[in-house]
Amino acid sequence: MRLAGRPGVSKVLYPGPGTYTLTAYVAVHGSDGLSYLKSYFDANGTMQRTVELTTAIADGPRLVGTASRLDDASRVLTVTNEGNETATAVSVRISSGGFSSDAPKWTDDKRCKTDEPFNQFVVCTLGDLAAGASQKVALKAEANNTCYKDGLYWSYEAKNSSQLDETLCPRRRF
Repeated sequence: MRLAGRPGVSKVLYPGPGTYTLTAYVAVHGSDGLSYLKSYFDANGTMQRTVELTTAIADGPRLVGTASRLDDASRVLTVTNEGNETATAVSVRISSGGFSSDAPKWTDDKRCKTDEPFNQFVVCTLGDLAAGASQKVALKAEANNTCYKDGLYWSYEAKNSSQLDETLCPRRRF
C-alpha cells in the first residue's frame, strides 16, 4: 500500500480461513501546522484483535516479494507466484528515492532498464511466472548504499495481478 507516494502500511496477503491475532503498534507525534514545533502531545500504544476469517483463498496468481541480504553489501529481490495460475508479464520496479538513477548503478541484470524520461525507477521485466515459480533480481552494493534515503521501495506486479509495494531498506524505528 502507498501513502502520500511512499510505502505506508505493509501489505499482508490474505492467509486463508482460520483464527488470527492481529497486532498493531501505533505512534502519534503532534506538531504545529508547519511541522516546525512539536505539539503538547505524544501518544503510542499497542492494539490487538483476534479475528476469524472464513473466505477461501481466490484462484489465480498470487505474487509474494521478499528483499533479502545477499551479503553485507548487496540485496536480492525475489518474486514468487504462490497462486495456482501463471502470472503473466511480471515486472519489478525499484525506486531511486526521487533521485535520478540508471540501471547499471543498481544491477547487472540484463532484464532491467532505467525508465524514461525521468530516470527515477529501474524496471525489470521478468516475463511469465508459473504457479510455484520464482525469479530473482540481484542488486549491487551501490544500491544498498542508498538505504539512508527516505522513499526507497520496490514493487512487483503482473498483467493479471495487482501491484504490491515493499520497502527496499529496513525502516528506522522512532
